[in-house]
Parts: sequence; structure tokens; C-alpha cells
Amino acid sequence: MNAFYRKLTKFGSLVMSCSRERQLDMADYFTVLLPAHPVVKHPERFRPELTFNDGCPGAVRNEVAILFNKAFGEE
Repeated sequence: MNAFYRKLTKFGSLVMSCSRERQLDMADYFTVLLPAHPVVKHPERFRPELTFNDGCPGAVRNEVAILFNKAFGEE
């Protein structure tokens, strides 16, 4: 598994554990848009696009953004 997919897995794990703590399915409020091609060139620097659904509470938006930056930030 390359660096991009490790980071994507880390983000999913962070969202899942945070959702469990808050007893709220945070994954219902956002979508991660992946590229149409495999990430092979510079996988450590690639970041997918994160979009939030309409009606997403501001607190959830902020928390998901923090988790996203934690997972895809510089190592």
C-alpha cells in the first residue's frame, strides 16, 4: 500500500473513532472525491478533494477538516 492509500485509511479510521465517540455518523456529512486513476506518482503529496453535503453542521465540518488535515498533512 502506498503513502496515499495509507493516509486515506488513516483518515477513515480517525473519522470512525471520532464518530463512535460523538455517537454521530460523521461520514453522512461529507464525500471524499478520489482521482479517476491510481495515485502512483508522488503519492505522499497527493490529497483528495473533500466536499461537504448541504446541511452539514459547522461543528462537524470543522472536526472533519481537522481530521482530514491530520491524516493528509505533512509527515
